[in-house]
Amino acid sequence: MGGWLKKAAIDVGTDILENADLRCSRLLPNCIYVSDLELEPGVYDITFDFVDYEGNIVASKSVEGYRVLENGLNLVQAFSLQ
Repeated sequence: MGGWLKKAAIDVGTDILENADLRCSRLLPNCIYVSDLELEPGVYDITFDFVDYEGNIVASKSVEGYRVLENGLNLVQAFSLQ
């Protein structure tokens, strides 16, 4: 019985002192946008323009020669730290 009480006290103490780790929340993006386009299979040059709330381009990313396949996952990832 004494061992069980000691374990219960340790568990309660750990729960009281343990806090959630919130450090990674500062690294999460403000906005995430996803788009879905239907394209015929082929080779494409793609440009992503990142705009601010006023519509000004703050960054661009170009992907040249991206091959769109008929079957399978066609996924292009682009991000801006601005």
